[in-house]
This record gives sequence, structure tokens and C-alpha cells, in this order.
Amino acid sequence: MRPAAGRTARAASGQQDGVVPLLVFPCRQRCDWTAVEQRPHGRLFACNGCGSQWERGQGWTPRQADGTQPPGIAAELRRPADAAGSAGS
Repeated sequence: MRPAAGRTARAASGQQDGVVPLLVFPCRQRCDWTAVEQRPHGRLFACNGCGSQWERGQGWTPRQADGTQPPGIAAELRRPADAAGSAGS
């Protein structure tokens, strides 16, 4: 995901050493979350509206622009924490 021209990202805080930080951009109210990558601890999701990223364990839960929870994120949150390596993409 790349930000729109003139936008800058900031890395999400609280990341562990050796872990790639998540990208966080200001919301553009065009939220459209999709799974983009399988990681060792679960799936990485990105917003097609602003380019922000989310993975399980963050202190917030993404919503679509219409306020609904994306099905892939709902499935990720239902998945047992120890089953991350077996989660599909």
C-alpha cells in the first residue's frame, strides 16, 4: 500500500524488535479493509482507502466505510490465537 501523493505515514508504536511496524495514515473515510499478507502470527490487513495496516492484537478493530466489520477481520478475531500459522489467506 502506498499513500496518496503528499501523505506521510507514521509507524504504529509498541512494535517488538525484529517486527516490521505497521503503517498508519490519517483516515480518509473510504475504509475498505482486505487481507494482504499471511504473517507468522496471523493475517495482515490493509485499508484500500488510506493505506493503513492492521493485524490482530492492535488496540482497535477496523471497520468498513459503512460501519460494518469486514468478514476477513471478523474471521481473524474468531480464530484461536495459537492457530495463527494455520490460518488461510
